[in-house]
Amino acid sequence: MIKSVIGAGSRIVGEFSFTFPVSLQGEIEGNLESKGLVEIASTGLFSGRLSAESLVISGRFVGEAEISGRITINSGARVEGRLVCREIQCEENTMLLADLEVDGLVEEEQVSNSIDIVRAAW
Repeated sequence: MIKSVIGAGSRIVGEFSFTFPVSLQGEIEGNLESKGLVEIASTGLFSGRLSAESLVISGRFVGEAEISGRITINSGARVEGRLVCREIQCEENTMLLADLEVDGLVEEEQVSNSIDIVRAAW
């Protein structure tokens, strides 16, 4: 259950720490740490460093994410940067330009699918 929302139209800069799930519908630039879920809504933009238990991206992510569990990238999302996670799920019609490290396995590979992945390490 989401307990905190950064509303659409908001833009905040700095370092943030949450002990509960958070939904980003506006913009955050900086460092964010959460003990739970971080959800970037379709209207959301995150740029910076992020660490959390799980991450769901429906909007835009630019930066580095270290996730102890799963990253879910929903249709229409745009992701650029470096992602480290235990597992990843990516829907069709996403843009993923990232270095990926999934459960410690890193391998350079070009992937062409209905998902637009430009550079990936699996």
